[in-house]
Amino acid sequence: IELPRSIVVHGFINVAGEKLSKSKGPVINPLKLIDLYGADAIRYFLLREISFGEDGNFSEDALIRRINSDLANDLGNLLQRTLTMVEKFFGARVPAPGGSDTGMDRILKSKAKGLFKSLSERMEKFNFREALKEIFDLINAANKYIEDAAPWKLARQDSGAEALSSVIYNLVEVLRIVAVSILPFMPQTSKDILTQIGMAGDIDKLTVDEINKWGLFKPGSRINKGSALFPRIEEK
Repeated sequence: IELPRSIVVHGFINVAGEKLSKSKGPVINPLKLIDLYGADAIRYFLLREISFGEDGNFSEDALIRRINSDLANDLGNLLQRTLTMVEKFFGARVPAPGGSDTGMDRILKSKAKGLFKSLSERMEKFNFREALKEIFDLINAANKYIEDAAPWKLARQDSGAEALSSVIYNLVEVLRIVAVSILPFMPQTSKDILTQIGMAGDIDKLTVDEINKWGLFKPGSRINKGSALFPRIEEK
């Protein structure tokens, strides 16, 4: 059997600048952390906060800040706001995109379409930190898209129906792409997002090439809006 050409290992995790030690301390019980914050949040923090292969620092305060900022505010709010608008404007069924793309539409689509290729390059180099950063760059772009497109204003305009449909469809499709992208890092969160947008189980039947295409989400699908992915945590 050929020996491995390279062995990939993570670095040390330090607390207050000191390596974890059962005999000398400090010691962190990972099972207790999982009970408090969930396995996906712990995975996200370690992979986003520490460059893989290098030593890094852990603190519960920093973990809570990441959960509140990235997972609750950015990802969680994007899902909740989008699904709330699907319910309010389209009776909980995702509309088909309508009309021509605006400049805002094209910018968001371009960013989403380029994500998988970029992630593949990052993953081959075990650069998980940058991979997650790129996923959250797309999430932040989608949140900005909501503010710029102002779908609540389009809903009040007689001529805004087609544009509103496109905005909502684009947001759901971005959520689909985000859910697939975070699967290696946060498997339960990925599953929860796919369930809420009405695609539970569908991804397993598709090829990689099919998953990577923009427009995979089927218009007319019913959403299943659930509870918040990551409720905000009161900082100590």
